[in-house]
Amino acid sequence: MRRHAASIGTSSRSSTSARRSCDEPLNSVAPGAVSTRSGRAFSPDSPRRPTAPRCSGRNVAADSAAFVIDAATVAKWGFEEVGTPPALRLFDAWVEHRIHLMAPDTLVPELGSVCRRKARAGEVTPAHALAVHEALQRVLPPLVPTEDVAESALLLATRHDRPFAEAVHLALAIRESATYVTADERVLRLLAPTFGCVRHLADLALG
Repeated sequence: MRRHAASIGTSSRSSTSARRSCDEPLNSVAPGAVSTRSGRAFSPDSPRRPTAPRCSGRNVAADSAAFVIDAATVAKWGFEEVGTPPALRLFDAWVEHRIHLMAPDTLVPELGSVCRRKARAGEVTPAHALAVHEALQRVLPPLVPTEDVAESALLLATRHDRPFAEAVHLALAIRESATYVTADERVLRLLAPTFGCVRHLADLALG
């Protein structure tokens, strides 16, 4: 079933591309949870650790907004950093069954890479990085097998000279008529001018 993309708030990042869908890129391309309303990332050892909604899509209206999320966004659920409050608002909207969230199964290793970088940089201890990674895996949305979108992702990657893992997220968003939400400024800068469904986390206005 095709889902509607979310309405997006106006911001400096939203340009004329906001009026284009991923189906019409500038360069044509072929086909009950615990609340996080404090606005602070949950700690893996905290009693307020959130959990993913069971049967997450069952009670969500079929025409609700759909979002494909990446590791840069999900990491903010577990680490305190710039952008954590809007990331947790997105999480809350999902666990309250107001929106759909999804991601390709590449999300798990991508999150592992984020956690490793933080430990390597001394931002957190290796033990804390491991605990956050384990906690995040328990709250992930439905993961779509990469093989389901591999062909279209490779087409996007080669035509637009983007990393395959990045193109997998984009291909999934196109297939599902969803918004590809990222907190990665580089991804936004390189994809948003061509693909109108790519939005920065901070620009979301969830209705």
